[in-house]
Formats: sequence, structure tokens, C-alpha cells
Amino acid sequence: MIDSLTIVRIVGALICSTFALTAQTLNVSLTSVTPSETISGSFTGAGGFANRLAGVLVFDYADAFCVEPLQSVSGVVTYDVQSYNSLPNADSIARVLGAYLGSSKTSLEAASAQWAIWEIVGDGIGSRSFRNGNTQIFFDRRTGVLRESIERRALEYYDLSQLLSTPAASFVYATNPTSQNVVFMIPEPSSSLLGVSSLAALLLRRRR
Repeated sequence: MIDSLTIVRIVGALICSTFALTAQTLNVSLTSVTPSETISGSFTGAGGFANRLAGVLVFDYADAFCVEPLQSVSGVVTYDVQSYNSLPNADSIARVLGAYLGSSKTSLEAASAQWAIWEIVGDGIGSRSFRNGNTQIFFDRRTGVLRESIERRALEYYDLSQLLSTPAASFVYATNPTSQNVVFMIPEPSSSLLGVSSLAALLLRRRR
């Protein structure tokens, strides 16, 4: 007869083997950036403003947001999968993702969520501004309405990221030395983990 400790060890081993079998690298292909908006901004402080395409990175693996704006990304990329806690302010970013997934997912929402993440990455939790610091949006009279709308909504995302009551989304943090680092949004458990859970339940039923 299998005791409960043995069951726990078996399930733990299965979970570990599941992650071990899953390659520590991901070969993915970027297919589009949509929904998105193009906004002029800077990630190095005042000056150096340039048009930035901000929104959802659609890969053949999963949708993602950028967490390394100083790099670009295109085509096929081999990413290294990193631990959750190796991403600074991971919990805040997870709540931005959760807020976005619960939104209408328009181009305004996508661009705003992306700029909120860039603000958290570029200036940390102590900053809440797109008019000073490293992460800035450039404003002018011709396109000020859109940019002010994105600034306003991005600040709302930032505020939501600081509330423990905001649902956090699961993500996979992936890095590449020459491409944008990203967080792949994982809205539900993977089929492999569901299989492990089912096996655990089966073992427990048999024991009873």
C-alpha cells in the first residue's frame, strides 16, 4: 500500500520531471504586434525621443509584453526561460498583466499596459510619471490627445499593479542577450501540469 508521503514524493518527482523535460529554452516566432499603438517616447530620460510600437507581442508560443525596451525583437528568437523572481518587481508586472487580461484588450489598453510595464521596469516602484525619469512619453499638440489618453490609462495600470487585490496573471519570463526580454502570458495551467494533477488524484483515490 502506498502511504501519503510516498504519494507526495511521486507527485513532486513528476512535477520536477515535467519541468525538466520542458526545455529551458524556447524557440518562438514573432508574428505581429497587435493590438498596439505607436507613441513617441524615451527610455533613457529626457531627449532621444523616438516612435515606439507598444502593445501585445504575438508569438506562436503565447502573447507577451516586452520587459526590455532598449532592445528590438523580430522573426525567430531563442529565449532562455528564467525564474519568476529573477524579474525585478515581478508581482507588480503580474498584476498589470492580470488587469490587461481583464480589460477590453483594445489598442489603447494594450499600449497603456505596455507603457505601465516599461515604467515599472525603467523607473521602479518609486516612480509614477511619464514626464520625468527614464521612461517618458513625448507630448505635442498634433498627437497629444492619444498620448495623454495612453498616459492616463498607463498610470491607472501602474496604480492597479500596486494593489494586492488586483488579480495577477501567470507568466513565463524569457530573456535573450540580443532581443527584447519578454513575459509570456499564461492564462491557464498547462496540459502537462493538469496531467500531473490528474495522476495525483488517481493515486489518492486508489489509496483510499
